Amino acid sequence: MKYKLLILAIFIAFVMQGCIYIHMTHLSDEDLEWGDVYEVGDTVLFVSNLGNNDIMTVTKQSLYNNRCPVYYSTGSGPDYYANTGYRYIIQHRRSVIDGLISFRKSITDSLEVIYMLGMRFSISDLNRHDTHRLLKTSKFWHNSELYDNCIIADSKNSEYPDYWEEKIKNKVEKFVWSKEYGLIYYKFEDGEEFFREDLLPDALACDNQ
Repeated sequence: MKYKLLILAIFIAFVMQGCIYIHMTHLSDEDLEWGDVYEVGDTVLFVSNLGNNDIMTVTKQSLYNNRCPVYYSTGSGPDYYANTGYRYIIQHRRSVIDGLISFRKSITDSLEVIYMLGMRFSISDLNRHDTHRLLKTSKFWHNSELYDNCIIADSKNSEYPDYWEEKIKNKVEKFVWSKEYGLIYYKFEDGEEFFREDLLPDALACDNQ
């Protein structure tokens, strides 16, 4: 009995000091598959319909899926949102294009996503001031191949902030992120399209080398 009272007293002390998360979310095994595509340092070759090559490099991988309700940092709390994702860059001609994607579990147990490539950001559909939106997947066809569980970013669900709208000349018009493969496709306003070289049919891959 004394032991239980001691545990209760410690728990109350943590709560009073603001050291217990009020809400915590957790990523399921299925959710975690979105963050199990790359490792830091991985590189992927993309080839275009014009015969040009780009190189994607993964620069950061994040995973926050803690199950302990106690936190020690004054900057943490009171809510804990489990999340996973990547930051990456694309070497495109003489420029470097930044990209990111992050998946976050909400209090309502739904999976939300934020994404950006070349300063084209996702648009929130959650009536909030951030750019997270509910995860919705689609099928994507390319070279007679069907890719399931894809996030297709275009003018319907993403946009350029006003500053970058005026500053960037040849904007990313569309890009596709696959649950199985990660980034597989992107297209610029000038019509040039890039696709993962290792997913292309052998004949097409050879033609672009």
